[in-house]
Amino acid sequence: LLDAIVSFTVRAENPNRRIGIYYDRVAIYLYYAGLQVGESSIDPFYQGHRDVRFLRSNLTTTDLPLTQELATSLRNDIAQNRVPLDVRVRVKARVKIGALKSPRVKVRSHCSVVV
Repeated sequence: LLDAIVSFTVRAENPNRRIGIYYDRVAIYLYYAGLQVGESSIDPFYQGHRDVRFLRSNLTTTDLPLTQELATSLRNDIAQNRVPLDVRVRVKARVKIGALKSPRVKVRSHCSVVV
């Protein structure tokens, strides 16, 4: 069984001079070797033009069952101080230009990290 606490810091940058962004939903999913370890979210927020924000979120997993093969692989990765993880982010956002707001759009991002 896997117990884990992972802290995320997400950097959101809006370099536009006239466009603001409403982030209505930000969901973060963490995977190890194709197994979803857990999920987390960030509260909705508005990001004005030319703004950079650092958003924090914690992901907690308790008693996640692992196969023997996956547990052995994870132990080996931890012993080598190199745990490969996949992070997927799903965002629902709107754009604000002046007084106009766009409909919501879905944005998906995927990145691989080694911790």
